[in-house]
Amino acid sequence: MQKDLIPFLSAEQILFIPQGIVMCFYGIAGLFISFYLWCTICWNVGSGYNKFDKQKEYFLFFVGDSLEKIVVFLFNF
Repeated sequence: MQKDLIPFLSAEQILFIPQGIVMCFYGIAGLFISFYLWCTICWNVGSGYNKFDKQKEYFLFFVGDSLEKIVVFLFNF
């Protein structure tokens, strides 16, 4: 086949990268992503909830499952 499949890139310009190097890159990237995900699970990131009361004019941010860590913001309109 004498014709290039990708018109703007000729077959002679494509670099050869061994499959083992590419798979090592994907493996290391997977380790970093799994480390990040395990840290978010162990640190309980995203837990808690927010309460917005417009009549009493306050925000409540409950951090985690317990009510020990509460951040209150008062506002006036």
